Amino acid sequence: KSNPIILESGFLPMNDIVVKYLSDKKEILVYDELEYVISDKEMCERMKETFKKYKAHVFIPIILKNRIIGLLILGNKKSEETFTQEDLDLLEMISNQISIALENTSLYEQMINTEKLTMVGKMASGMAHEIKNPISGIKSFLQMLPDNSLDTEFMKDFYNTIIKETDRLSRLTETLNDFSKPIAHKLELVDVSSPLKIVKDLFSGETKKKNIEVVERYNKVPLVFADEEQLRQVIVNLYLNSIQSIKENGKITLETNVDSKENLLKYTTISIIDT
Repeated sequence: KSNPIILESGFLPMNDIVVKYLSDKKEILVYDELEYVISDKEMCERMKETFKKYKAHVFIPIILKNRIIGLLILGNKKSEETFTQEDLDLLEMISNQISIALENTSLYEQMINTEKLTMVGKMASGMAHEIKNPISGIKSFLQMLPDNSLDTEFMKDFYNTIIKETDRLSRLTETLNDFSKPIAHKLELVDVSSPLKIVKDLFSGETKKKNIEVVERYNKVPLVFADEEQLRQVIVNLYLNSIQSIKENGKITLETNVDSKENLLKYTTISIIDT
């Protein structure tokens, strides 16, 4: 057991002499051994000052891809005994395990980002069809506008169509944008049919291409407290699985329901059923 270290500044500056030494040598540095490993007396004294400033007895570098990314800093043992080679070997092993854990985390995040980008590509492909529809509607009205500009009923329809279709385009692009970037958790009351409808629209190009019928059965259910963006991503994964599982001419059913248990608790359920 070692006394805990609390850094007053919260971090060691990169230009600190100990950090520079550890970045170069990438090995554990022990206060008691400074005079044996550092031949330059001035450098040795400056290092001792850093040890004293942080009440440290041992500095253990955390190395990832041959670069120092952090430090384990230990004070004196509570027993006042010196650190043995066995202690130092154990500390080095802990440092290596931290490095491995951090690298695995980094690789996992890269994998998730790659999968996400692949999914965004598929979503964009499906959205191309969805974007063409409102643009075609707007274009048609614009072409008729010169001959109908004095027609009050036409102008009312024209205005309502432009608003509706531009809102639709905005929702589609916002959804794609939201999905492609990390978003902070946001818990709120959610109507679970909402993300289902959005995902269905996003991949309508994919379902039409394979002639897949999509049936929607949204029963009246309570709002749930959830992160709608994360819920949507789960639905995207399931919906894509269904699309990929059907060769063509199949059917996907999107359904919301309430499942009442014996203890009278109610559960809102989402079903994505494919043939």
